[in-house]
Amino acid sequence: MEQRLSIVRLLIALFVARIVVTVAEIAESRLTVWSVLISVAIGVEAWRAWRVRLAAKRAGLAPPPPPADSVWNRILTPVERVGPAVLYVVTVLFVVATVAMVADDQAQDRLLNLTLVVREITTFLFVAIFIVAALAVRAGRAAPSAGQG
Repeated sequence: MEQRLSIVRLLIALFVARIVVTVAEIAESRLTVWSVLISVAIGVEAWRAWRVRLAAKRAGLAPPPPPADSVWNRILTPVERVGPAVLYVVTVLFVVATVAMVADDQAQDRLLNLTLVVREITTFLFVAIFIVAALAVRAGRAAPSAGQG
């Protein structure tokens, strides 16, 4: 997190999206242990990232240098910029669709399918972001040592 403070907003947006889906699952009585574990994992990572960012602000630390150029950073940088806004828009659309389906008295299966799709998307995004961020940081650490040899 210290090397990618910009990822904090993305993790918080992902956590908000996941909580909304979890609330929908609770309302539909379809909450699973797996869903709770993923929600907790996203929450813990978002909390940790927020705490690191807060500590860096309090300490008055300069922002970290730009990450080393790697394929992982080229993937992650635009996601960090537009990802939070996209996640918030998708979350609002999910809430609107859920409320509309409940108000229209749609079949419960359609609502469960929608919840399942959004739940799996948030899970996939969390895992993908976690892996790409770890690879980006690893590439950033390897880049300076490669030029010193």
